[in-house]
Amino acid sequence: MDQHRRDYLRRRYSRLGWGEWLAASVFAFVAAFSLDGVWGALESRAAVWWALMPLLAVLLQAGAYWLAARSWVGAGRMPRALARVFLAVRALNVGLLVISLIGIVATWPGTVLGGLVAIAIWLFAVAEYVNYFVMRIAYRPDRWWRGVRGRRTPQLMLDVREGVTRARPSPPASPPHD
Repeated sequence: MDQHRRDYLRRRYSRLGWGEWLAASVFAFVAAFSLDGVWGALESRAAVWWALMPLLAVLLQAGAYWLAARSWVGAGRMPRALARVFLAVRALNVGLLVISLIGIVATWPGTVLGGLVAIAIWLFAVAEYVNYFVMRIAYRPDRWWRGVRGRRTPQLMLDVREGVTRARPSPPASPPHD
């Protein structure tokens, strides 16, 4: 890969990483401060926070991935240890989604609208998880259907697979036996 392309990808990955972290910060800030009164009126404060938990986790993980990937894009592979961390995080996210859904049900809002908001946030968390760990679903609107039908593997998982399956160094050859 030429240096111009690598520099372009590093800038793009930087924007994606900081963008995901900014999105997580905005969701948390808006939920905590700007709409706190709304959640109270909808009797949905606890359910909304249960729904936000996996969304914030996936956004923070995605941001960390994009920022870390700047170091190897076009020049190498994801380090094996980091690839294993993301494999573990992938499984933990499923558990987090299940636990958060149980939390939403256990603290079900007192209003229908509050329940719909909590479920909508949780479904957005599921979509983000799928987009980063299962199958790419984020495309421009005019290319969305064609993109989703292509069932592309997310870049994060491509890097994880490459990092985990990296060829191990061969052991030194033993001297021939006489």
